[in-house]
Amino acid sequence: MMETVLYSDDPNDGLSFGHWLTIARYTRKMKSEGMARPEVIEKLKEVRLRTPSEVIIKQLQELISDGTLRPGDRLPSERELAGRFRVGRGYVREALQRLEFYGILKTYPNTGTIVASLGVKALDGLISNILALDRNDLQSLLETRAVLEIHSAWLAAQRATDAELAALETLHREFRLQVEAGRVGLEEDIAFHLKIAECSRNSVLRSMISLISTEIMEVAQHYQTFRDGRVNQSLEQHAAVRHHLQQRDPDQAASAMAAHMQQFLDAVMPGLHLASRHESMITIAWPPVPLASGAAGGVQS
Repeated sequence: MMETVLYSDDPNDGLSFGHWLTIARYTRKMKSEGMARPEVIEKLKEVRLRTPSEVIIKQLQELISDGTLRPGDRLPSERELAGRFRVGRGYVREALQRLEFYGILKTYPNTGTIVASLGVKALDGLISNILALDRNDLQSLLETRAVLEIHSAWLAAQRATDAELAALETLHREFRLQVEAGRVGLEEDIAFHLKIAECSRNSVLRSMISLISTEIMEVAQHYQTFRDGRVNQSLEQHAAVRHHLQQRDPDQAASAMAAHMQQFLDAVMPGLHLASRHESMITIAWPPVPLASGAAGGVQS
């Protein structure tokens, strides 16, 4: 069977002979080697298995959707849920923390965990959005972490107490001892960052950094970000961040954290670069001052 292909030597009039010849040769090569067309391959999607915490979230969503679990209802304890789901309590805790972070659950002292007082449709939609979040979007995770960590350091340099800086020094020392003993010290590394987030005095920022810390640890382990002496670089960069925090220099603390984040990016996704400077969008008076009647508050332009 013959195929008719129109072509022209005029580059402005359809395919040139060179283009036609290239396409024809590539088509014959695919047929002879049994290759699938590129557009077919592009349509194939990664098979993604849900984590235990996502399965738990999905089950809670179904209970809310069918009316079994209503707004204002109290959930069983973490231990009861783990026994019922037959999973470790860590998975239950992760699921509940994600739902609480997005306002779907509320935890009260001496009361327990309660389903938020939102409409069933709103709750169902919120949970669907959580499950639809692409946990494999590595670039988005790394970019978001960098933004959070850099601004966290910028705020911490202004807001950390002397006691908190002393605690940060202790965490840095523990990390250094792990490295000197030939260990990775990943938990000590993450603890250092969580402490800086705490020093920022921004509860939302702290919660967001805490929320992604488990995924960051998984990325670090998967990509071996501590290989080739990088763990020693991390130790030095931690020391630089700590120094600028102690000097109460927010811009230098942010710059040191940016360099640390860039090293992590280089280990995971070479070619992904942060902006060269940290620019704070707003300056907030700290500690907060009482608002005078009709005053704009502590935000400076």
